Amino acid sequence: MSVPRVPATSPLPTLDAATVEKVLVTFLREELRAANVDKAVLGLSGGIDSAVVAFLAAEALGADHVTGVLMPAETSNPDSLTDARAVAEASDVVVTIVGFPSDLRQVILGGDGVLAGTKSGNIIVDMTTSEPSLAVEIAELARRIKPLILLGGYSAYPRTIDFARMSEIAKSVKAYLLADIAHIAGLVVADLHPSPVGLADVITSTTHKTLRGPRGGIILSDETYGAALGRALFPGIQGGPLMHIIAAKAVSFSEALKPDFRHYQRQVIKNAKVLAEDLSEYGFDLVSGGTDNHLILIDLTEKGMTGFEAERVLGKAGIFVNKNTIPFDKRSPRETSGLRMGTPALTTRGMKQKEMKTIAELIRRVLEKPNNEKNLQNVRSLVLQLCDQFPIYGYLQEKNK
Repeated sequence: MSVPRVPATSPLPTLDAATVEKVLVTFLREELRAANVDKAVLGLSGGIDSAVVAFLAAEALGADHVTGVLMPAETSNPDSLTDARAVAEASDVVVTIVGFPSDLRQVILGGDGVLAGTKSGNIIVDMTTSEPSLAVEIAELARRIKPLILLGGYSAYPRTIDFARMSEIAKSVKAYLLADIAHIAGLVVADLHPSPVGLADVITSTTHKTLRGPRGGIILSDETYGAALGRALFPGIQGGPLMHIIAAKAVSFSEALKPDFRHYQRQVIKNAKVLAEDLSEYGFDLVSGGTDNHLILIDLTEKGMTGFEAERVLGKAGIFVNKNTIPFDKRSPRETSGLRMGTPALTTRGMKQKEMKTIAELIRRVLEKPNNEKNLQNVRSLVLQLCDQFPIYGYLQEKNK
């Protein structure tokens, strides 16, 4: 099987075609052959990678056409469109690249998901709806599409994920469930968020974010898929092990087993809820109306400000957040209509609800007068004072006094 290679000079995709091929061929070969290629892969994450996955699934089964959907970031990036065309031109399989949101012939899951497959319906699932309604919509979508893999995991979802319900949906259509818990792993370990263990066939996660370890990742599965995953990873895509990262992971896992870690995660959630409540009281529109976990997503549409502008001006005042798309965002991913922020780092420094109220007030002051330089400098001064009260590695400073 010939595998198309995306130009090495491009920053996308994060997974190259050879990597995806190994996962597909070693992990799902027999299942793919037994499946209908017109309903290849359903995922709650997307971009050029999904197009490559769908292409490889189609080519492996001898199909002659596959459609890939590009998410907003790829749609607005000419380089990624070039990559997608390169994938298509490198094979005899016809690859149709459909942009978002100008063409909704494909299934789009909220603002954070994509279906890579063929002959899909015209369905949109609103990720801001209540969990029961969302589950019903996803179940209906899965029933119609009959995916091989159902992926659950989000990068800007402030609510609880019902992995038990997702497992039921996956089993109802004989699909694999892959749960990505990169953002909520720390909450899961602390029993403050439902765990996918025992429900998902494969679980992936980073070891930073709420798990508070080094930059890296983990893949969890039982022995059913362990050997196949191991072969796909090494020597397939993994080079020499980074022993310092492995050691740091061990330290973070050890910390996560201690009672203090659960107390920390509880405080993370408490802080996020107070920050969300105060921001809401100040008139900020929160996607889904609040938060159940460690993060908050603000919709700035009614403020007449882009996420890019808000991120930049808050940064000038010493408050670092990131611009983020919102569901059905009408702005490009370079501008966005949203802001994403979280409380793990603040909580690690020792900040609690009182400080969250202060931070909400400082955010309000900045975004109400974004062009007032004196205001920005005053807020920056207050930010520095707050940080001085909660120094990084403060215990080392005390020890060395």
